[in-house]
Amino acid sequence: ITTGIIPALRLDTFVVHAQRADESGNVQIIGPRALDFAVAGAAREVLVTVEEIVPVGALRHNGRQSILTRNQVSAIALAPGGAYPASCLPFYVTDYQALAGAFAAKEIPLSDSLSMPSEGVPERVQDAAKVRAETVLAMPRLVHGNKEASIDEIIAARIAAELDNESFASAGAVSPLANVAYRLAKATHAPDMIIATMSCGHLDIAPSPMILSLIESLDCETAVAHAGGDDTYSTYYQAGAVTHEIVGAAQVDRRGRVNTIALRKRDGSLIRLPGQGGMADVANMHRDYLLYVPRHSVQSLVETVEIASSARGLLTEAEREPMGYRTGAALVFTDLCVFRLDGESRQLAVIETMPGVTRQQLQDATGFALTFDADCGEVALPSNETLDILRNRIDPLGLRRLEFVSARERSALIAEILATDRRMVERCIAAQRSHTAPD
Repeated sequence: ITTGIIPALRLDTFVVHAQRADESGNVQIIGPRALDFAVAGAAREVLVTVEEIVPVGALRHNGRQSILTRNQVSAIALAPGGAYPASCLPFYVTDYQALAGAFAAKEIPLSDSLSMPSEGVPERVQDAAKVRAETVLAMPRLVHGNKEASIDEIIAARIAAELDNESFASAGAVSPLANVAYRLAKATHAPDMIIATMSCGHLDIAPSPMILSLIESLDCETAVAHAGGDDTYSTYYQAGAVTHEIVGAAQVDRRGRVNTIALRKRDGSLIRLPGQGGMADVANMHRDYLLYVPRHSVQSLVETVEIASSARGLLTEAEREPMGYRTGAALVFTDLCVFRLDGESRQLAVIETMPGVTRQQLQDATGFALTFDADCGEVALPSNETLDILRNRIDPLGLRRLEFVSARERSALIAEILATDRRMVERCIAAQRSHTAPD
């Protein structure tokens, strides 16, 4: 056994924006707290900005909160809107239009692009934070007709089929396809499953519609509990309680090893990828090992990954049971097929092909020699009822599409999504005002 040891990271200063502080210096964090407590404990100084300062004793009246006690805080400053254009619930949601504009204006320094408007936090993002889940669910249909299922819808429905009432599925912050699949399963055949979003910060949410500006606030509202990354890691991941965390991968090899670190271009330079985000630790902890590769090609399905950021090292029940982990499926979903990681050969084998994809097409698009399961067939198409729920109840903006377009197409798609998101949020705000207006 090889054990890696690194020295503790000692931070000079931790700067955090929170919702409230009381006059004695206790700080209230509402909603998921990520690694705030752990980082505060590792820092020599903790500097806090808050939306408001309240009298001593007032913090105890708010439910589902975390308190950073005053003995851990070095200084507090009152800074309303200090998180803008990011969110600070329940005061305001993320202003994605402002973020998009800032990152599009490349000639303007980022610090200037993201500065607070002179009039303060825009009213619309404050009003959006007040929209309730029942208001959103009561909105009329957005997508009409019975057009054929797209590949992103087929994969979302196929992943959802892996989930059941016993599932505990965790969704990260940048996995729209997985998030859609989880919510689709809970809204259809697995109503008793548990979904945890914001990297396990929102525990046991309702499958609210994925409206970009409202996702966080709706999940925050419907969650049974709020947590941090440090306690959920020990409580759920290390205990083997997470059955699914479906992860997108830029590159997967024939042994199911994943690369989310970097790819080398033909000229020798590197393309930086999002990073492994803890998957090296938790890839063996989930009961089911599920990956997806949105664009199947010889560059994405390879003989050997350039950098192995994570892998399923413990595959069989004999390997997993002594470690306290449950054994489940090990699958890779692509826009051309579904692979299973075989327990004996420890290599990927095709168990299903996407509708209309031939074995030759699949082999031509893969960087290693394929093995096909004896019972290999086509993935079943989702029913019209499932498509209707997916398009209208779960993902009316089509956020799942973001993972299936090229970099060249993504800007136009983001602009389309942001425009639709704004219209939907404005309708929800109007409906919320109408619902809460005095008689």
